[in-house]
Amino acid sequence: MNIKYNRMIPAVICACLLFIEDPANAQTSGLTPALSIHELVSARRELGKHLHEPLTHDTLKKVNIDLQQMIDALRKEPSKNLHQSLIVLSSRERALVLRANAVTQRTKQYLKVSSGCVATVNSAMASVLLSAVDQMMHAKKNAGSKPAVIDAIDTTNGHQPLFIIKHGDKLSSLTLLGVNLTDSQCANPSIMVTNDQGIKLKQQPVIEMATPARIKLKWLNMGNLMPDQYVLHITPRRESFLFGCSLQPREQALGVLQVISTPKVTVSYTLTALYKMNNKTRKLQSEVIGTGVLGPLSHDGATSAVTISVPKTKDAVNYTLEAKSSYGGVSTMPVGPISQPADANITIGLPSGITMTWNPALKLLSSKLRQNKCMKSLK
Repeated sequence: MNIKYNRMIPAVICACLLFIEDPANAQTSGLTPALSIHELVSARRELGKHLHEPLTHDTLKKVNIDLQQMIDALRKEPSKNLHQSLIVLSSRERALVLRANAVTQRTKQYLKVSSGCVATVNSAMASVLLSAVDQMMHAKKNAGSKPAVIDAIDTTNGHQPLFIIKHGDKLSSLTLLGVNLTDSQCANPSIMVTNDQGIKLKQQPVIEMATPARIKLKWLNMGNLMPDQYVLHITPRRESFLFGCSLQPREQALGVLQVISTPKVTVSYTLTALYKMNNKTRKLQSEVIGTGVLGPLSHDGATSAVTISVPKTKDAVNYTLEAKSSYGGVSTMPVGPISQPADANITIGLPSGITMTWNPALKLLSSKLRQNKCMKSLK
């Protein structure tokens, strides 16, 4: 056997063993450039179905362009490498595949948690997605052999993908998911949070636990941050022969969150009664007996109610209710009119998880905000 190749065998075996024992690498061991292209194409197709929404159209259009550019970059790689596993690829190619995978995951998470969200909430989520994708697109090309990449930011308790936080929320911990976030043989990586202008926050989160694939952060008073976009900078420590563990700034991973003002929900309504004109004729007369706005409703389970004055001298045949909700300053399509006999309740469901009920026996019109997919994603 050639001595040159004979000397290379131990190094190759060592590299393989390091790759296999790393839990983060175990999660991405099946990744190839070809698979990343397929997943990005699929994510881009699904995202394209949401481009018609007015408030997020421009932002999501930019995301779609970025996804296509990442697909094109992967397709420019040598065809012989398209189906090769990460360990065979060069460090530059490996970083590209890992970042493409992160972009795919973040896009899928957006599509999941933005369902049911409207107005400023959906717009803020789309803005966070765009920032996350842009960071991956413009990350350093020479990020070392093990670039740290954040695939997801989750709530620690509910394990829900997190894009935005409501100002005033009591959230106090986060979990970052990704690959190469640290070396298991080293101390915790470095964490720093800046605002959108790059200014370091006075109060920083603390790392409670760190593995190559997961970092748990304790971040007290997170909900007290002013509405803005915030960037999490994770600088991993790497172990090297002779030098031990040291921080590697060029392998830094970035994550994005946005704090928003708590969205207010209101409900406008029109309640109409149909009366008999008198007992001697079958003629009926319609009269609006209530119109106004209920709310604002700002948290799960919040209610608002009003008593409607019903003329005692008139005999109602039925009641008709029509309502429209406003979520974060943007009105939804009206629901109704819905009619019921005068002795029956009317309950209608509105977008954003709102129900409105007219109880003729109590002469009470009430609305309630129930948890929906969007509200769940804000927790």
